[in-house]
Amino acid sequence: MVCPELVRNEQLIGSVDFNRFQHLHHDGKCLIVGWFKRAWDKKDYPPEEESFEPFIFAWIALNGWGSCITTLDNERGGWLDALMLDQSICQKFNSHVSDNKSPLHSYANEFHELWPIFKVQSLPRVTLPSKRIRREIVEHYLSAGRGVAKF
Repeated sequence: MVCPELVRNEQLIGSVDFNRFQHLHHDGKCLIVGWFKRAWDKKDYPPEEESFEPFIFAWIALNGWGSCITTLDNERGGWLDALMLDQSICQKFNSHVSDNKSPLHSYANEFHELWPIFKVQSLPRVTLPSKRIRREIVEHYLSAGRGVAKF
């Protein structure tokens, strides 16, 4: 399923070509793969240890790869939207998310448990309750009228 917010960006449809990465010059390919390898090497670290660093490494690799296969530089209105509009990616994603045996299925459910995701800008103006149970924190933020992040 394609995100309805992206339907207006019809010029991005068809701009994804996975072969572009295969034909990328050696140094460019090594740079993207190197950043991803740095992220992957740290994927099994405990979450409380440096989880931000592998995320950033993976995001740098994804930025490079996405720009390469779409020839678009920007995330929004660019390569990220083109990837979200690509029917083959959407079909594969939906297939993996709906497959109970797929790791993506359990990761997506774990991520869903973190919803809603609040706008960081609005959180400093809210006093955090003394209890640190996520459900209570979410209820506190929602009752304070704080919005959720928009992607």
